[in-house]
Amino acid sequence: MPRRRGYLLGAVALFVIEVVIATKLSHWGFVRSSLGDVLVTMLLYCAALAVRDFERVRLALAIFGFACAVEAAQYLHLAQALGLEPGSALRIMLGDSFSWGDVACYFAGCLIALVVDLATIDRAPF
Repeated sequence: MPRRRGYLLGAVALFVIEVVIATKLSHWGFVRSSLGDVLVTMLLYCAALAVRDFERVRLALAIFGFACAVEAAQYLHLAQALGLEPGSALRIMLGDSFSWGDVACYFAGCLIALVVDLATIDRAPF
């Protein structure tokens, strides 16, 4: 249980950073798009481990798969097909435009989360 607290703190910190990026740094293209995509997969990784223990590599792969599924939904214009209003929370989460660059960022975020986690798993102060 104490280790989960560290993942929860990490998830909360990443969520706060994502909110700041979305609300205050949206005019910085790279930060809003690329860095935000890297961090969101790291956020999901930490949030999952805050809830329960998972085999780390499988978790990273599952999160990458989920992110790719969201990107595929963008390619298929699912938000428009569902009639989601522009600016609605669900449409913002789902997104509007497919990008291979986003897929690369999701991969990078999953890889960073996995490598940092595996490198520090026995050294966590929590």
